[in-house]
Amino acid sequence: MYYSVSEAGMLLGVCPATIRRWDKESKINCIRTPGNHRRIHRDEIQRIIEGKKRKHDFRFQALNLHF
Repeated sequence: MYYSVSEAGMLLGVCPATIRRWDKESKINCIRTPGNHRRIHRDEIQRIIEGKKRKHDFRFQALNLHF
């Protein structure tokens, strides 16, 4: 399943412009439709969500070490 830029932004908690910027910076993999619209596969959305979770968990663990 593929998501539009707006749908991907809602799922990831960022604005559509961020999705477009990530594509330009090669931080997210997008395909282009024949009309040149970006589409993001659900596996790519999941990859980013998992990365955010790991980053959050790491920061939380680091905070626990200081207290």
